[in-house]
Amino acid sequence: MNSYLDDFMEFLETLLIIILIIFGFRLLFKFFAPFLMRYFIKKLKQKFENTQQQSQQQSTYSRQKDNLNKQSGTRKTNPNSKVGEYIDYEELD
Repeated sequence: MNSYLDDFMEFLETLLIIILIIFGFRLLFKFFAPFLMRYFIKKLKQKFENTQQQSQQQSTYSRQKDNLNKQSGTRKTNPNSKVGEYIDYEELD
């Protein structure tokens, strides 16, 4: 009879320890969660801003490159050169 009572007390003690650990983790999570969330949101914001800056720099670079290509393209063409033959089309009724 005494061994059953000892086993039951050990079971209750183990169950109580598990419950205390669970509540302890919940309490720690409630305390540290806002700090962790702020940290991760701050990191994500920095990463997003970096990607935005990179995309703006790339778009600025591509616009400058396009402008240079347009400017160089207009300089290369000769207005006196014939591109093709002009054909006058008439409408048929």
